[in-house]
This record gives sequence, C-alpha cells and structure tokens, in this order.
Amino acid sequence: VLYGSVACLPDRLKLTDGDGGKTHTFQKGEVFRVALCGSSPTMMWNLGSFDKAVLEKKAEKWEHIGGSTGGLQPGTKVYSFEAKKAGKTRVVFYNLSGSDEYEVAKKMDGFYELKFEIVVVDKLP
Repeated sequence: VLYGSVACLPDRLKLTDGDGGKTHTFQKGEVFRVALCGSSPTMMWNLGSFDKAVLEKKAEKWEHIGGSTGGLQPGTKVYSFEAKKAGKTRVVFYNLSGSDEYEVAKKMDGFYELKFEIVVVDKLP
C-alpha cells in the first residue's frame, strides 16, 4: 500500500515533521512515508528537491484530519518514497502558501524548509 494509514507501518518507515534535520537509513527496495502537518491544502508542505537516482516518489496525498473532505481544513500531506539505489540524498520540503514551485518559493517572504537526510544501503545490518 503506497498511501493510506501511516499507522500500519513499522516506526522506522514513518517520518514526521519532528524527524526533520535527522539522518534516516533505509534498505534498497523499502518504501517509507513522510507525513507532514498542514493547516490547509493551500498552506501545506510541498516537495522541493531530492536525488531521483537514490529515491523514487511513489505517491503524495492530502489527508484531512477527522476524515472531513471539504474546504480549507487542516490535515496531513503524506509522501511515499521507494529507496531505489544505495547512496545519500537530502529530501527538502517547503511550507509556503502562494507558490508550488520550489525555486520561486525560495525567494518569497515566509519561506521555510524542512530537510531529511536519507541514506540508502543495499542491505541493513
């Protein structure tokens, strides 16, 4: 399952806002999720950059809190990635209302980044 409830994953495959700035190691072939809180679909975390040779983005989905589906309600943006090749990459997300283009957003007031250091190995010890 590429998206849906993050709760059914082992803890090490679930990253959240609080895991930003840390290094996370995955085995080649593993799928992990990054779930980031947002105040609404228009003020949420957007995917900025990562090395596409190391990771593949499999899915992204906005999940409203409490199962509601309408309007500008808070929720969680869930991204799924597959570890494709041994290596290192930094996955950068940015939070800014007004632009979903990373290079444009970086130049705007209120720009904020959240970075995850990802290491992919052929086999975990």
